Amino acid sequence: MRLRYIFHGNDKEPHPFHVKSNWIPPVQPSIALERYFENIKLSLAEIEITKPNHNLSYNEHKAVKELQNNTAINLKRADKGTTTVIVNKRDKIQEAQAQLDNRDHYRPLENPMVTDTLKKVNELIAQLHNGKHIDDMTKKWLSQTPNPPRIPIFYTLTKIHKPLPVGRPIISGCEGPTERISSFVDHLLQSIAQKQTSYLKDTTDFINFIEKTQVSNDTILVSMDVTSLYTNIPQEEGITIVCQAYEKYHNNSPPIPVWKRYIDDVFSLWDVR
Repeated sequence: MRLRYIFHGNDKEPHPFHVKSNWIPPVQPSIALERYFENIKLSLAEIEITKPNHNLSYNEHKAVKELQNNTAINLKRADKGTTTVIVNKRDKIQEAQAQLDNRDHYRPLENPMVTDTLKKVNELIAQLHNGKHIDDMTKKWLSQTPNPPRIPIFYTLTKIHKPLPVGRPIISGCEGPTERISSFVDHLLQSIAQKQTSYLKDTTDFINFIEKTQVSNDTILVSMDVTSLYTNIPQEEGITIVCQAYEKYHNNSPPIPVWKRYIDDVFSLWDVR
């Protein structure tokens, strides 16, 4: 509230890549504002904190603890919905390993490459900043990756809606070398993706679309399911299509030549040469 008081009347759009400041605003000359803070503190101090009641019975609580302590099973949410899936850990690992053994999609590394990848990312950031395609705040935000970065984690979520339950592969890149620069790319592409005629936000968006779509009685609705969609998209074709859409819909900053080289580099950061 002190920040709102200090910057009142200075309304502007927040920076999409704002880096949070540790600055704490000092006491302000507004007597009403500071008195309000004191009253809030007094009111909070008078609140009697009580221990919440358990929403599980004794036997339910005991069962949950036993499941948590069972090292032979794996508990994860399902790929679709909010269902919790309990799987034999050995079967889970074998199924995931079978996916990783597919050399069309994955290749084993002789050595970790996160440090080299972070170096490439930092070089890209410097190029974009030196070319004045990103401002100081964006450069600072992109450079917040821990050093050394966290090695991304591979895991799977079970597709229980399939006739034969399999795992959907996911790479958790949190605090990894490409997390922030990937978010930057996503920010640039989101508005472009939403302008495509084939864009559907989610299931609700599809339902709304289909309910107001007029079709003839002889129309046949067809659905398709692509196995391992993302790992089967040709990178070169994907990059070309993205750049064409970028040139058509974006404000062209960074310009296409820089963007083409930039997105090529981002997609090839994890390429083993």
